[in-house]
Amino acid sequence: MISAVTAINGNSPQSYTVDFYVEGISDKSRFKAHGRAQFDRERGLMQVTFADYIFQSPVALLFLDGEEIRIFYPIEKKLFIDNSKTINIANYTGIGIDFKILYDLATGTIPLLQNYAVREGLTATEGSGSMLILENPESVETISFNGAVPDKILFINKNTRYKAEIYFKKFIVQGESRFFSRLKIIAERNRLQLDITFNKVLLNTPVKVKTIKDIKLPPDLQVVKM
Repeated sequence: MISAVTAINGNSPQSYTVDFYVEGISDKSRFKAHGRAQFDRERGLMQVTFADYIFQSPVALLFLDGEEIRIFYPIEKKLFIDNSKTINIANYTGIGIDFKILYDLATGTIPLLQNYAVREGLTATEGSGSMLILENPESVETISFNGAVPDKILFINKNTRYKAEIYFKKFIVQGESRFFSRLKIIAERNRLQLDITFNKVLLNTPVKVKTIKDIKLPPDLQVVKM
């Protein structure tokens, strides 16, 4: 079963352009957002624009260049500089989700624990379902399969018992690569639920990913190094 995951991840897209729509619940508040993302794996570049659902104006722009992350808030005129190895997503969203998990999902990769060991693999006695359990010193990851394709992941932190679930509702296949069409993320501790839909997906096509140098920054910009 782990070979099925590594095969999917081995064929994850080298580049893409996608539009996305997010509908979420955090604690007792509801929110909607949409935007566009571009990615170039070879150059280590990603750019994501989040726009206001009603007014369509950009509210946040994320730029990833190697390990450096820059997040620009045009309304507040603030630019945060962070690092993908140390970033705490909660500083920006109030949501405690591991950046690696978000990055894997954003690049069409099935998230796997770092330095994992396979604890168990189970095949259903009826139907096409099966299950793979991975663990490392900090966490346990349970991957459920429908046939050879993952359809759900459950992460549990061994110390805090914090749980996060990812549901793969639908995939898009272009050539050898697979990308998500719809997915759901549930984070118990934050009372968070995200429903994400991707459309206008173009995989493995030439793309010129925007960098921070491609946008006009205000002269009174406040720069914050995290």
